[in-house]
Amino acid sequence: MRNEKRRVKMKRTLLSILFCFSFSFFSFAQIAKIINIKGDVKIRQDSEAEWLEAEINIYLEKEAEIKTGPAGECTVTFDEELENILTVKENSHIKLEEIEPSRIFMPEGRVFSVIEDIAKVEDFQVKTPTVIAGVRGTGKSVETDGSSSLVKCFEGIVYLKGLNSEGGVFEEGSLGEGFGVPVDSYGNIGDFFGLSEDDYKKWSTFRSFLDSLREKGQGEGNGGVPGGGFGEDSFDELKDERDDTFREDNYEDIREEEELKDRGSGGPTGGERIRTGGE
Repeated sequence: MRNEKRRVKMKRTLLSILFCFSFSFFSFAQIAKIINIKGDVKIRQDSEAEWLEAEINIYLEKEAEIKTGPAGECTVTFDEELENILTVKENSHIKLEEIEPSRIFMPEGRVFSVIEDIAKVEDFQVKTPTVIAGVRGTGKSVETDGSSSLVKCFEGIVYLKGLNSEGGVFEEGSLGEGFGVPVDSYGNIGDFFGLSEDDYKKWSTFRSFLDSLREKGQGEGNGGVPGGGFGEDSFDELKDERDDTFREDNYEDIREEEELKDRGSGGPTGGERIRTGGE
């Protein structure tokens, strides 16, 4: 009788351990889930599936695709805490080539992304026909018309790989916070330029939208959570606060980036370029 009680107790203990392990695994497993949609948004889980109307709380699988119409928008989270988020803007098409690590292919369109916990998403990359844009604690936008691309870095550092027509890496570089850069159809990384006031207003609206999503826990379906809006003073405060926080958390990376900027021209350059694929 005593041995039977011991066996029952041991079985319960093992089940408890297994439950805790399973809970821990799924809590930290990387996901891709739709949390907000607006307007015309369609998805399919693989290239053989038919296109369906997107719905909130759908989990996307590897090879899943998203298409947005002229007024469409779709927001995807890569963790349950909503720390790593991608918003697919209007007239866009993306494919989740990998979920862990995250690999997004965008043949055309525009996306905004915020990666606040890089440990959860490993090496997050957005790829277009002409560039791969990777991140380290970064907020960025990437857009392409299929033949050229434009990358803008709002927070942190973006790592770039310009791609030639065969998909090989032609040129590599990095893009500093507050700058943008074009990449042409040959993989040439163009001249860095400072982001405009309009760029920052769009970014602050996106940030406000994310804050609303986090407060509500999820989106509200078609129509989504209002993006809100910042006045210029509010935006300046937001930008200064995020700049200070990023610099504190990434001191060594920022120091190296600023050393790069000080070389050569003696002033801010926005990043660096290294030719890897010939002339």
